[in-house]
Amino acid sequence: MSKILWPYKQKPIRHWPDLRRDHPLARGLVVYWPFWAGGGITSDLMGRHPLIHYNGPTWVASQMGRALLLDDASNQYLSRADACTITGLPVTISAWVNTDQYANQTVLSLYASANVYTELRLRDPADNDVIIFIQTGLASFNFASKGQYTTNEWFQCAGVCKSTTSRTAYLNGVPGTTNTATRGWGAGINQTFIGQKGDGTQDLSGAVAIAAIWNRALSDEEVRELYEDPWGLIAPRSTRMTMWMAAASAGGAPAGPPKFLPEDLGLKSINTLSGAA
Repeated sequence: MSKILWPYKQKPIRHWPDLRRDHPLARGLVVYWPFWAGGGITSDLMGRHPLIHYNGPTWVASQMGRALLLDDASNQYLSRADACTITGLPVTISAWVNTDQYANQTVLSLYASANVYTELRLRDPADNDVIIFIQTGLASFNFASKGQYTTNEWFQCAGVCKSTTSRTAYLNGVPGTTNTATRGWGAGINQTFIGQKGDGTQDLSGAVAIAAIWNRALSDEEVRELYEDPWGLIAPRSTRMTMWMAAASAGGAPAGPPKFLPEDLGLKSINTLSGAA
């Protein structure tokens, strides 16, 4: 990555909008994957942990801008060792999802082994809800969101593990009942998976966008803000940025970051892709 300071030349360049690092929701943010890039990796706007694609997931246009479509029959998923530096509680995980089926499907998994992981999961046709599922050795448990998701529609899901006695699942910003059973954090978690549990099972069938992990417990109000303002953590948009997002949603924007002038985002400096025109 190269650094370009402005103002020097007001030439549009292709770059990623930056995070609003002064935004309250940026506090404790470990990774933020907006799913904009195109290509074979998913960039982290925190600049730390890009995810690697496996078995050919496809970039698609959607109302969330660009998204990544995962085919469960082809075992498509994203992963990276050490893509999450969470080693204990508290933790918050969040993602936007659009699935075409009611089934046990992993959205995001913090994984150590088949017997040690914490995941954000969609549940089977009997429930049609969002759960946080925690496996620590031989013991496992889950806690559910309030309400049910709808197939072929975008929805936001999140899980907040505040402590060993406080965990809450959310669907579209609405919290479920907080689970207060005493459960610890699985030792050795050192991988992050999107679209799969981590052992080749519970593949997600559908699209995912805007996934993030925090090393703190977001409040009910903060989780609802993630739902009501999905792009709130991105530097303020100008008309040009709004037009690019609309084009991306309609499938008319090119792969990769949009071309903006720096003032479009209200930035004094921006990070650019090496070699981008």
